[in-house]
Amino acid sequence: MKKRVLLALIILACVTLGVFAQGAAEAKAFPVRPLVMIVPFNPGGATDLLARKAQPKMEEILGKPIAVQNMAGGATAIGNQYVMDQAHDGHTLLAQPTDITSIAIMGQSKLTSDDWAFLGIAAAVPSVFVVHPDSKIKTIQDLVAVMKTTKLTAAVAASGCAWTRAIGLFADQLKLTLPQFVPSGGGYTAAVSAMKKEVDFAACGFAEAIELIKGGELRALAYWGVEPVTLPNGTVVPTFGSVYPALKTFEPFGGWVGMAVPKGVPADVLAKLINAYDVAIHQPDFIEFCKQSSFMFMGKIGADADAFAKLSTSVNAYLMYDLGFTPTDPATLGIQRVK
Repeated sequence: MKKRVLLALIILACVTLGVFAQGAAEAKAFPVRPLVMIVPFNPGGATDLLARKAQPKMEEILGKPIAVQNMAGGATAIGNQYVMDQAHDGHTLLAQPTDITSIAIMGQSKLTSDDWAFLGIAAAVPSVFVVHPDSKIKTIQDLVAVMKTTKLTAAVAASGCAWTRAIGLFADQLKLTLPQFVPSGGGYTAAVSAMKKEVDFAACGFAEAIELIKGGELRALAYWGVEPVTLPNGTVVPTFGSVYPALKTFEPFGGWVGMAVPKGVPADVLAKLINAYDVAIHQPDFIEFCKQSSFMFMGKIGADADAFAKLSTSVNAYLMYDLGFTPTDPATLGIQRVK
């Protein structure tokens, strides 16, 4: 009997060691299968562009294919929740835009930046206001004059998104009538709405509309950058601050785009993902792409990106609250105001 018990214990120990060894081998070999990168917006927007630009190098470094899947809806809440619901093993990534700073305060999700481990934040996306070339609104001064007396329609990516905040801040500082916001599912699609004359104007990321602007299909009124941009045809797109000095203190303003996984991913796996993203976004062609597309390269990695996302959450949540976009006090969600 004792021999049988001893034999059973030996077998159990071998099985247990085998399971541990297999788990250790899988962690060491990560990734063990193709990865999925969720983009929580429609194709063509800033988040989509930057994610797809980083994808090939990340595939090369990790040694496995990465399938990019667009999953728009709920101001990124749908994509956020989908990734959060998957196994926290590092095989499902989220191209994470600024909206993670506002979806909780807007009641679209319970998730905040604290629920995510950032691989990094690649670039800032200054906001631009655009109109159809035939619009009677020719300049940012024209838009201000009209908004003082008229409630316009404005296309944005989603309720409470970075572009909504850009319009809200603009209207608040210049004492203008807020427009009727028309969510379109992404910054690029917001720009297209203006191009199709479906709205009076649109706010989106400069990079999301740059090709339509260069092609003459949209007119850029001004953008939340730090210096004017001269287009190939010689047209100069002014900064908001260069026209209205009171707005200069807020520049640059808009959104940012990074990459994240849910907290709880094993540390060694997270380290491999951070390294892959770090190398991908610091490639010369990635940095040049940002420059040519009117992104502002940031290159924040790991813990620095986590800290920046937390700070951004505080700034944006209280901006939405102070501007009256939401009745929810950020303090009730555990978000502290930056002093």
